[in-house]
Amino acid sequence: MTIKSRFETAYRASSDTLHQRVDDGILLIHLSTNHAYALNPTASAFWQLLMDGQTPARATMRLASDHNVDANQLESEATSLLDQLLENQLICEQGSG
Repeated sequence: MTIKSRFETAYRASSDTLHQRVDDGILLIHLSTNHAYALNPTASAFWQLLMDGQTPARATMRLASDHNVDANQLESEATSLLDQLLENQLICEQGSG
């Protein structure tokens, strides 16, 4: 899957992922590996938009607009986060098992 198509795909938390808001971040726990991941406030906002059904592209545009930050820089960081979420099987495409 190309970066562009990954950015246009809707995702959901995998069935092995628990997520809980903690202070101004989100804690993710992958149940199969028992690994925990702490998201900072910006990554947490991106996660929440994904969980609300936004594609990464729309989530990035929304965050750039809401926080008045450079969209290119945010897209680079969002791509890195998306890669990590996918690599660690914390998210999967909506509609997949």
